[in-house]
Amino acid sequence: MDAEPQTTKGRTPQEMAELVRAHSDELVRYALCLVGEVNAAEEAVLDAMAVYVTRPFGKAPPITYLWRMVRSRCMDYLRHHQRHTSLDEADYVSMPEDVESDAIQAERKRVLYRCIRSLPTDYGNALYLRYLEDFSIEETARIMRKSVKQVYNLLARAKVALKNALQKEGFDYDDL
Repeated sequence: MDAEPQTTKGRTPQEMAELVRAHSDELVRYALCLVGEVNAAEEAVLDAMAVYVTRPFGKAPPITYLWRMVRSRCMDYLRHHQRHTSLDEADYVSMPEDVESDAIQAERKRVLYRCIRSLPTDYGNALYLRYLEDFSIEETARIMRKSVKQVYNLLARAKVALKNALQKEGFDYDDL
């Protein structure tokens, strides 16, 4: 009977590989939006994942704990480097089928990210986690270390601020 090799605290290499495969891209994208540098974002994610997988195996913490650890490491990086970046422009344009419509979509996304970046940090983070990464209100609250009520309030204020910023840019809020 061949036993599968175990790593620290009882996790198998396959379990760790599955964790990395399932969450690394979105975590790096989130960290990149916070710190604005790819190397720092990847370092924050790797550091958080290393701590996450070495937690005692009995009761694995929820995945929101991993997101919160990444956010914490990004905030530490920003404090250390005294930088004030929130969301970075991410280019999510797919392979163009219609160049003109793709260019319009890309411009709309750039405007949207620029407007989100111009909002206060908590507003931008709440919008990013809730609507771009599709976390629930409760998960967003846990990641941001806020109460559910605070997240609702942040989102309501952020939507109003984003709507005003988009209208100043000449875009209709409903079109995006």
